[in-house]
Amino acid sequence: MKYLRFLLYFFLFLLYINQVQAECVGNLTRRDEPRTNTLGCFIKDNLSNDTLDGLTKINFSDPYTDRDRILMDPGLCIMFCANYLFNYSALIRGSECRCGNQDGLKAYIQTSNSSCNIPCVGNDSYYCGGQEAYTIYTAALAHNKIPSGGLPPINKKLDILNSLKNDTSYKGCFKDSPYCNVRSLNGIQYEEEHMTVDTCIKYCSQQNYKYAGLELATQCFCGNSYDSFTALSSEDCGSSCGGNSSQVCGGHLALSIYEVPPNPVPSNSSSSSLSVGIIAAIVIGGILIFILILFLIRNKLLPLIRNSPSNEPDETTVSDIGGAQNPTEAKETTVLGIGGSQNQTITKETTVSGIGGAQNPTEAKETTVSGIGGLQNPTETKETTVSGNRGSQNPTETKEPTETVEIVTVSGNEGAENLTEIINTKNPEN
Repeated sequence: MKYLRFLLYFFLFLLYINQVQAECVGNLTRRDEPRTNTLGCFIKDNLSNDTLDGLTKINFSDPYTDRDRILMDPGLCIMFCANYLFNYSALIRGSECRCGNQDGLKAYIQTSNSSCNIPCVGNDSYYCGGQEAYTIYTAALAHNKIPSGGLPPINKKLDILNSLKNDTSYKGCFKDSPYCNVRSLNGIQYEEEHMTVDTCIKYCSQQNYKYAGLELATQCFCGNSYDSFTALSSEDCGSSCGGNSSQVCGGHLALSIYEVPPNPVPSNSSSSSLSVGIIAAIVIGGILIFILILFLIRNKLLPLIRNSPSNEPDETTVSDIGGAQNPTEAKETTVLGIGGSQNQTITKETTVSGIGGAQNPTEAKETTVSGIGGLQNPTETKETTVSGNRGSQNPTETKEPTETVEIVTVSGNEGAENLTEIINTKNPEN
């Protein structure tokens, strides 16, 4: 099992090396090699007009050179001339390229190959003419670089290039890096034989990149930035897109860069659905909060209300009472043997025994009333003992005496009335 795994890894490693070698020549990105053999080395005769002046006729720079004069080779010159439907491509002085139509060789005569002795600056495996001699090739594109409908006429191709200035998403033609595995748009990339501008932009948009770049008719690159100082002339990006001949998709190490539009905003219907969902969530949340509040009130507040002070007597013992009415807020009160007492109110820690006809004792605290008959309306009496009295009425607001009276004994009195303002006084029976 280990050996099988080792073989699998080794196989994957070989695939990776093969891919790198396919993309790179030394430290440079591999470029298309000449698809045809050279026609030979040519020099111009002295009598005829120049017939390798195709670029001049369409108002391009003539001769064509790459911006840094480091890339020129047969592949670059052939592709450039073929993109604009020329029949011949000619290289001179190691870095210059010229193009000619069907009569391109009319003013030129073939000479010894030794006259074309200057290596190409972009690939020294080839010669790119001499000081006055041209290395000439037939201009032809690889079959996978030609749109399915064929190349457009030269006039239409020029119109396509000129119309790009009206496309707000088109940023321009920019130089790509010639170095292996180092691209100007250094995000992801892919190649499609039927590539179009829209296809590449959509692909980069799906990957959340800001820019899409097309190169060599079939290649798409994505990235979030590019070097604006590497701009090339518009004719450098002259490769017709493999999937749409009315569009251009870069050139040889030249990128047609487009700005990727932001991802589309959800439609109104989607926004409406989202709004409805939010409203429904708010309503449901409100209902749940209301139910929670009711639950808390029921389980927290009601017991508090129930345990709060009330008007009902606490710990009160009433026995043998006859006719007692409205005993209210009495606490720790003992009423024994009372007859006819009425309206006892807010009596606390009070002992009333043997009372007949007592009415309206109110807010008495720690009071003992015993043996009283007919006592009425004792109010706010504190720590008072009245015993053996009958017919006493209206002892009210008994407090510390205003006169010098500390201990008062009242016993055996009948009909005593209006015992008032006596505090801390005890009246034991004699």
